[in-house]
Amino acid sequence: MTERPVFVVGCPRSGTTLLRDLLRSHPRLSFPPESGGLPRLYRVHGDPPSDRRARLLAAELLGSHSLERWGLDLRPADLEQARSFVAVVTPAYEEWARREGKPRWGDKTPQHVLAIPLLARLFPTAQFVHVLRDGRDVAVSLAGKRWGQRSAYTAAVAWRRYVEAGLAGGRPLGAGRYHELSYERLLGAPEPTLRRLCAFLEEDFEPAMLKPSRMPLVEGQPPLWPARFDDRLDAASVARWTRERPASEEVVFESVAGDLLRRLGYETRGTTRALGRAERARWRGRDALGLVRWRLTAWDRVPRARTTCLHARSLVLVRLIPQGRR
Repeated sequence: MTERPVFVVGCPRSGTTLLRDLLRSHPRLSFPPESGGLPRLYRVHGDPPSDRRARLLAAELLGSHSLERWGLDLRPADLEQARSFVAVVTPAYEEWARREGKPRWGDKTPQHVLAIPLLARLFPTAQFVHVLRDGRDVAVSLAGKRWGQRSAYTAAVAWRRYVEAGLAGGRPLGAGRYHELSYERLLGAPEPTLRRLCAFLEEDFEPAMLKPSRMPLVEGQPPLWPARFDDRLDAASVARWTRERPASEEVVFESVAGDLLRRLGYETRGTTRALGRAERARWRGRDALGLVRWRLTAWDRVPRARTTCLHARSLVLVRLIPQGRR
């Protein structure tokens, strides 16, 4: 396949899953479940110089808890002739797209927003869609997740990091490769917003895109959204922070990221305060403990642990296998 890849990126809880599922409704666009972190794989393996190194990269890629969900028929030995990172990775996406009968593949992994320049270099024809959402609503959504940033402070720090990385990495690519999409506009005016997106992607708009094509859940995985969201786009998640969070938390958020909110066109109260070292440490500590508890009790903790072991194995073997050894 020679179609241009599409990367959907953004701060977690910004609406990247919704956009992916709307794009999946297009007859030419195919998106598998999240890949889990191509930049991390590249930084460990780079371009494989030998069959053994290519198999090692392919084994970690295909054996990860993310790609196991794809149910591919590929084996590491099938990719051992590859001499570039992209040549190892791309066949997985292409097989998924072929199974869906679509010519163009995409990837929706929010954290890839931190590595747009790297991915743009590895995939020189790729296009990037950066989903932007009011950070205060992102904070409300994260607070409801066991793995998320539970305080307004840590949510603001994370949101700022992801958004600024996406803007800095994406905007230099130019209008032909990078597109910013507002979550609020998507829910408030879905058809015009999707038409603009399709123009960027050089695809025809399809009315089917107005209804999401959801990814099947894995056994044991809890539902990701209310059932009513499968039938229509619901704007109830816009401005949640005005209904669900006290003004004191908005002050904390604006103290960290109020200037970025305003740069993106969001209205703010303009009220800030100094955040003490002790309270910042307390918020960070609570998040760290919550993340540990989640990793120990999550429904997919076993495959995640297996992926961690695969990664540790790669870190060791990459240093032991000589560069030219087949």
